[in-house]
Amino acid sequence: MFNLKTGDQFSDELSPNVVAVIPVTPVVNLVRSQERIITGSSTIFTTELTRDTFCTGLTYTFTKNVDCDITAGAYGIQTIIDGVSVLLLRCSMVPLKAQDGVVSISFPYPIKIDRGVTVFITGSYASGLMVRSATFYGYTEETNST
Repeated sequence: MFNLKTGDQFSDELSPNVVAVIPVTPVVNLVRSQERIITGSSTIFTTELTRDTFCTGLTYTFTKNVDCDITAGAYGIQTIIDGVSVLLLRCSMVPLKAQDGVVSISFPYPIKIDRGVTVFITGSYASGLMVRSATFYGYTEETNST
């Protein structure tokens, strides 16, 4: 095992079949959380205009009482990827039923989020109580792309 760094070179004595492999694991330097205890969407954060943002994982939790009349369907964490609105992580909810849930995912390959867009919690209801929280894990990267 060689302890190689960028710019290191092999000795001429090594076989030409030796290939240097330097694993590159992105460092999670962006963790943003948001909690919402009233109806409506809530912004977790907005991606930067001058840096690329990548998502490496998400967690979404919710607890709602039997009086919560949220429309049946999928709710979770939403954003824009390649100009298209995407629900990155979803939980199914049923109206007028007490429910709670936790969903967490780690992506084996980071997902690039568009620049200058919001990452937010979805879901609106007229009555009852619900608490939702979400955490976004990822990193940003300086690039020359626009």
